[in-house]
Amino acid sequence: MMYENILKELKYYINNKVPENYIETIQEIIIQSGHYMKADELIIIVLLSTILLTLITSIFAIDYNINLIAMILFTLICPSLIIGTYFLYKKEKRNNKIEQETPDFLRQLASLINAGLGIETALNEVVKHTKGPLSTEIKRALISIKFGNSFEQSLNDIAKRVDSKNLKRIFMIINKSRDSGGNLTNILEQLSEDLKQSLMLKQERRASVMMSIMFLIIASIIAAPFALGMIQTYSNFIGSNGRINPLADIVPISSIGYIIIHSILVSILIGIVLSGKAKNGIKYIFVIVPSSLLVYFGSNIIFQGLFQF
Repeated sequence: MMYENILKELKYYINNKVPENYIETIQEIIIQSGHYMKADELIIIVLLSTILLTLITSIFAIDYNINLIAMILFTLICPSLIIGTYFLYKKEKRNNKIEQETPDFLRQLASLINAGLGIETALNEVVKHTKGPLSTEIKRALISIKFGNSFEQSLNDIAKRVDSKNLKRIFMIINKSRDSGGNLTNILEQLSEDLKQSLMLKQERRASVMMSIMFLIIASIIAAPFALGMIQTYSNFIGSNGRINPLADIVPISSIGYIIIHSILVSILIGIVLSGKAKNGIKYIFVIVPSSLLVYFGSNIIFQGLFQF
């Protein structure tokens, strides 16, 4: 009972203190990731995870003589980064699946229109007999049309939610053809074939650069943090023998700074290699930076346990 009251108070506080547009953005990301939970519940999970992880890592930092402030800062941002990255990853995976489903969807739509159905009726028939995220988005668009939104705007909203240039182009062509009275069946079949070829080229390009991506990830997450962890251990070893070590206070800060900068640069480079856009590498920052720092602090603990100083 007390647990439920605490949750109610937290939900009330979040809904009243957190800006509404921020909650709506989080809710939209949750829906687009294929999960169905309230935004305030996710925020509570992040807060409780942060508090619990901060307590655990603080105990470890004190026991193993690790920089307490650095560990607390790391654990304060780690849960939100990990959970946020998970939902963004699921959203991107769902969007990719939508693009993969689009060619078959267009072919089915073309067949029904060729049989004499109107485009809205054809869309309704296709979603009745198919499953998947694309069908869910089309159902959402059809409901939007019933509530008074235009057909064109409802399709464009799908493209905005999915954030796909291919879908934007396809829906623009469908809307133009519908307005001009063009042969929509032939256009849909051609769009289906073009998109299928485009997706195949995209997969081939990803496969060709995968070895380079793996090298960058290993260098960023394992090699660099592990090497800096050894340097930190050696610095502590010098101090434990009573020698003056001018680098004792500099090594932890400079190591953490280097790991963060290196991880950010690698993430941006991965985004450029995979998609040709630096901004697409931002999502990898939320995975690579925490992972690199985790390996760094973990290597410190392991080495100190092995050498026992």
